[in-house]
Amino acid sequence: MSTILYNTNSSLIPKYQRNNLLKSNKVRSRSSLTNNQAQDKLHTSNKDASSNNLPIFNSPHEKNSVKYLQQLCRSIYSESLHQRINQLKPSPDLQINAFVALIFQNFVKSWYGVKIPTDDDEFITELFNLLQNMIQYLANRINDGSIDWEALLADDIPVIISKHIHGIRECKLNLSNNETTYTKYCKLTLFEEDKYPYIITDFLKKTIGNTDSMLQSSMLDSLFNVLLLNHIMDSIVEPYYVLDGINKVCSKLKAKKMDKLKKKAAQYRNTTLSFISIKDKFKRLLSYMTSSRITPTRSDMASFSNRYIFSLLTVDVLNLPLRKPLFFGLLRATQLIIRKSSAIESILRNVIIHPFTKSQSLTPEKVLASIRQLLFPTDTILGPRRIIPTTEEELEPIKVTTIGNMWEVCQLYRMDTLLGLEKVDMENFIETCCLEKRCNKILVWQILECLLAHLVEINVDDV
Repeated sequence: MSTILYNTNSSLIPKYQRNNLLKSNKVRSRSSLTNNQAQDKLHTSNKDASSNNLPIFNSPHEKNSVKYLQQLCRSIYSESLHQRINQLKPSPDLQINAFVALIFQNFVKSWYGVKIPTDDDEFITELFNLLQNMIQYLANRINDGSIDWEALLADDIPVIISKHIHGIRECKLNLSNNETTYTKYCKLTLFEEDKYPYIITDFLKKTIGNTDSMLQSSMLDSLFNVLLLNHIMDSIVEPYYVLDGINKVCSKLKAKKMDKLKKKAAQYRNTTLSFISIKDKFKRLLSYMTSSRITPTRSDMASFSNRYIFSLLTVDVLNLPLRKPLFFGLLRATQLIIRKSSAIESILRNVIIHPFTKSQSLTPEKVLASIRQLLFPTDTILGPRRIIPTTEEELEPIKVTTIGNMWEVCQLYRMDTLLGLEKVDMENFIETCCLEKRCNKILVWQILECLLAHLVEINVDDV
């Protein structure tokens, strides 16, 4: 990297000196005060970005189209990178680059070239190269078929969620006078406060490769430890957003059920349409059965009916052994029968997985575009902090509305009759979700660590 003229009055210089001191002494513990100071610097950095009077990004192209995203990236990166930007794959490379480019503009370019006076764009180019290396590495790992997605989604993550549920329930039942919910939860889940999110950042930096530049390494630490895995994560796990997400899911489920009821009413009035509906359902079942031949299961793959996700749903969430013991026994007997038949096992796997693989609502393009628009509404600077209810009194009416929506969904899908659910179960579920947001944050960190453990190839020499 070229020589950089440092401004001795810059507040970043002491920061880098502190980082060097910490590294030399190998001190890994971080206190809550340090996190608060880091977040204060984050707000200061955001003010610096807005004070630069960045022009609002405008484009003649349709929002989120390929040409729109290319123009957005070109407006932030130097001209030497424009040709490479035009050659990026539309999904997900271009979407990822557009999101990260806005982060660079708000939290890197606000001090690089301003507090550190330089016209050299090599540092930004190196960051762009690091991002492409990470995307390429993850793409290769996903495409080479070495990742067992079924084990990740149906075994490992459900186990983490199950441990979280048991920890929260134990905190609600047995909490001593000198303990808080958070401290009790940390003991039950064996959570180490100096471990997260730093272990996740270290994973990501190993994926990128060696970062010889001290400036580069410090920037990545701030990006992941402060911005993404702390500041943004705090917003994601707010009880209000959890309740809002549940309400949106309930609204979609109710609308979907109402549409089906209207179609059934029309079919009953028309025998031809009713016959066509039965014929379509039969064809769909045949497609599920034949699709199992296209994607044969590996001989070393565990039985799908024996995955932990079924125990998570039936035991941890629904508590069927106590609520519906006969129905639970029937489900267990069905699992044993399915486990002994590879044909039925394969059909079950395709019936459950097929709808998710064909779903168009959770594509990478839509998820990345939603996150970008939430954080950067104008595709220029970070949007203003949204004022949301945080106190128990403010959240109470939202909880009541959410419980009502969940109960309506249960009644529409007749889960109250089949599974023995009651409205008090909805209340307990909402109370568990909103009990302590820091516990939810730990859950997300552990899921991210598990995901990275599957994505990142571990070198035995590094262990």
